[in-house]
Amino acid sequence: MKSCLMWYQGMRCYRNKCANAYGFYWFTDLAISPIIVDAIDKRGIEFLESTVNIKDIRRKYHKEVEKVFFNN
Repeated sequence: MKSCLMWYQGMRCYRNKCANAYGFYWFTDLAISPIIVDAIDKRGIEFLESTVNIKDIRRKYHKEVEKVFFNN
């Protein structure tokens, strides 16, 4: 029981540390994103079309997860 309580206390501490360390970065990213997009647009930089098939990757990923966790 004591180890279980210590685990929960450790997880709570970890979550609090993450929240304190990264809590404001989302706002910084949100504030800077339009500036970066404008700079890219002004320079005429174009992005290449993606050749990655996300649906295929997702299907393969879920197949492997199912194999690992449910087909022991």
